[in-house]
Amino acid sequence: MGEKLNFSIDHIDPLGQGVHKSESGVCFIHKTLPGDRGSAELVKRSKGVSFAKLISIDEPSPHRIKPECEHFTQCPGCQFLHAPYEFELETKRNSLLRMLKPLGCERVIAHAAPRRWSYRNRMQLHYDLTQNRLGHRTPQGIVEIPNCLMPNSELMPSFKEVQQNWKSLVSHLPARQGHIEIYATETGVKTSINQPYAEGGFSQVFSEMNEKALKLVQDFTDKQAINSALDLFGGAGNLSKHLNCSTLVVDGVIPSAELSSKQKFIQLDLYASNALHALGRHRDEAVDLMLVDPPRSGFSGLDKFIEKYDPKFLVYMSCFAPTMIRDLKQAKISAQEIHLLDFFPSTHHVESLALLLLK
Repeated sequence: MGEKLNFSIDHIDPLGQGVHKSESGVCFIHKTLPGDRGSAELVKRSKGVSFAKLISIDEPSPHRIKPECEHFTQCPGCQFLHAPYEFELETKRNSLLRMLKPLGCERVIAHAAPRRWSYRNRMQLHYDLTQNRLGHRTPQGIVEIPNCLMPNSELMPSFKEVQQNWKSLVSHLPARQGHIEIYATETGVKTSINQPYAEGGFSQVFSEMNEKALKLVQDFTDKQAINSALDLFGGAGNLSKHLNCSTLVVDGVIPSAELSSKQKFIQLDLYASNALHALGRHRDEAVDLMLVDPPRSGFSGLDKFIEKYDPKFLVYMSCFAPTMIRDLKQAKISAQEIHLLDFFPSTHHVESLALLLLK
């Protein structure tokens, strides 16, 4: 492409991109804010929608501030460090509220993160021995981020060490490209190379925000009469560990940590065509509460599980609101309370928590 564009940003979309509108259509430009005016280079165009790379800001947005991170301009990992946190959180809340309109939701309760960086207890870095680079992967190659601000205080020493020694960790491997994951566990920080994501067991990346989410779930469930629960995509039983009732936790991995006496864990692929039948061999009767915390793809079969187990209450935690909304459209909801938890400050990602009474 290479064509130059003079832009004026109207608003921010849910992916944190600035939106420029003109007679020729809509153009999305990363690292821009409402009120920004400047020039950009077109990199892609299709059916009235185009994407451009920022060249310069001639007239800055009133929201614009100097990013704390030296890598912000080039790194794709963060989208909001050029704006105050209050603007970021309100932008996310408004975006989520617009998406939730099909569910009849008129209010979203937003919970701010205690800090914008130094929060991640898990980082994944990509390497390319041919490029001699380690960092974030982009379509143009790997962007190095040696001074990234996101690892928390526990993770940072290992993050720095990997930055210095990564070639010695991977040079003997057959693949010239791959990834290195650094993650905190109960026994310390560990490193894995070219393993599936969350190889050491899934954990939420922002521990303090996870505790806030668990408190919301506990406050909700404590008000209800719950004698049995089904925790789907439950991992190590994060959402249900406080429950004082018979709970079946279903996930693809059985945790190795010591388990609660009230929780029973089974391994089951909930996306399999026979998942509902297979689950019936472990729990066939109705439950009072169903908890769901699926991957980004959501749980399109949720309605069938609700029909079979007839829960009175549903807790749905999601890292990708569109699939949560798709799934909940099939549920018969009599009351709802929706929370936005900023698990991923400085990025466009949000964690949504729906606390629902079912008809």
